[in-house]
Amino acid sequence: MAQGETGIIVGRSGSLAAVGSAMIGRHPGDRSTVLISGEAGIGKTSLLRAAVGALPAGKAVVGWGTCWHGDGAPAFWPWMRAFGDIARQVGPEPAAAAAGADIELLRVLVRELGPAGEVPVDRDTRRLLLLEAAVRWMENLAGRRRVVVVLDDLQWADPSTLDLLDYAAGVHRPVGLTIVGSHRHDNGDPEVMERLASLGARVEHIHLSGLSVAETEELLATVIEADQARRMAGDLHRRTGGHPLFTKELARLTA
Repeated sequence: MAQGETGIIVGRSGSLAAVGSAMIGRHPGDRSTVLISGEAGIGKTSLLRAAVGALPAGKAVVGWGTCWHGDGAPAFWPWMRAFGDIARQVGPEPAAAAAGADIELLRVLVRELGPAGEVPVDRDTRRLLLLEAAVRWMENLAGRRRVVVVLDDLQWADPSTLDLLDYAAGVHRPVGLTIVGSHRHDNGDPEVMERLASLGARVEHIHLSGLSVAETEELLATVIEADQARRMAGDLHRRTGGHPLFTKELARLTA
């Protein structure tokens, strides 16, 4: 997905339609998990933002979490951010009602539910119960209004984040829930890439590559004059392979 300086989205209409359709759902109980891959700067986050922005008002509750590239982030960090968005949108009472008997467990992941306490089970059992509780909470909320969870930059995901993604993708209870993740396919941690690949047929895959020459010209026209864009499109496409970020940077240097 490429986005120009004016905020106009260029190219990737098919990918945008596919992600948007997954977020809206084809029917009330349509559940899906989508992974978007591509190199850095190719436009994965722009695609996600455009799809979220195109959702009809009131159609879905959207939570967005971005993985942290560095030390210090707690386990499940992007899920915690996304769950916080969702809890604030639905309100404290519906969020607590959806948690039900799992509320003590879920306070670890959803800080809006109140302070977390100790759950008297061993670590491995607690982890499995937490995965199930998190999925059940999303499902319960999705019974009232469609739930969309966006997990950006999964190439930096910690094992706990991938555990929950793996668990959620493997559950097939029919509810209006969509999980959409994005990751760089070419420079992530090998173990993370292996785990994302292991999701296999349980998720829909969308790979973003370079823009076409015509799309490159359209993108250039958002940052330079149209005549210049027409003259430069072919050359810049050959030099960048249609990579949106590189194309715009070269255009600024050479226009």
